[in-house]
Amino acid sequence: MSRHLIIYGLIAALGALLLYLGEQLPRQLDELSTAKVDNSQWSVFQLETEFANLRATLSREQLETAPDSAGVRLQTDIVLSRVDLVGVGQPANLWKGNEQASHLLSLLADYEHRAVSIIDQPGDLSPTDVRTLAEITDDIRPTVRSLAVLGVTLVSQ
Repeated sequence: MSRHLIIYGLIAALGALLLYLGEQLPRQLDELSTAKVDNSQWSVFQLETEFANLRATLSREQLETAPDSAGVRLQTDIVLSRVDLVGVGQPANLWKGNEQASHLLSLLADYEHRAVSIIDQPGDLSPTDVRTLAEITDDIRPTVRSLAVLGVTLVSQ
């Protein structure tokens, strides 16, 4: 008889545990969903920050007769890796089906190709290379800002 009570007690405890876990599941799924959105927004805002860092580097190096090619290349590579990140994975889900986002991302892809053609040249970068990179970076910054604002808008919807 005491054996039956132990078994019934265990079944009741397991049932209570299942109810508790079932009750917690929607809350935990919601938290995970929010984390993904936060990560997407962070990626977009980080892109804008890295563009500002690149622009600061380019402004400083434009004043030099012999620009720091390694520093410019490193900062540009960081920006380009951020450009790649906002177009793939979870951040890319934010843009799905949005024509404006597609257009802005295509402008970023054009920037990426132009920047790569400058920084992947052999040897040191010339002052003209740095000036050209600064110009195309200035040209694309409003696009990056628009993408960040669009990201906030899409998340809020």
